[in-house]
Amino acid sequence: MSLNSDIAALNLLLKTHGEKHWRLPTAHSSASAAKVLRMFGGMGSIGDLVLCQSNGHRIDKHEERAVNSRFRALLSSIYRQCSLYDKTP
Repeated sequence: MSLNSDIAALNLLLKTHGEKHWRLPTAHSSASAAKVLRMFGGMGSIGDLVLCQSNGHRIDKHEERAVNSRFRALLSSIYRQCSLYDKTP
């Protein structure tokens, strides 16, 4: 998948499960890719998010592991692609 396709999939996942605080912007330049990367840094970043009932998300308990696995995979892909944004020909 492309960077912006992964971002769209992540944002849809967040919306589907009722996450109200996080959405990633699309990346069309090195500056916008850098903006996305900044959302990964430090305490309270998107990397700290866990989608689960106890955090107020709309998710069945039995779905939590699979949904968070997909969430982490998308985050990893987005981070990798943004990190390479300036390095691709």
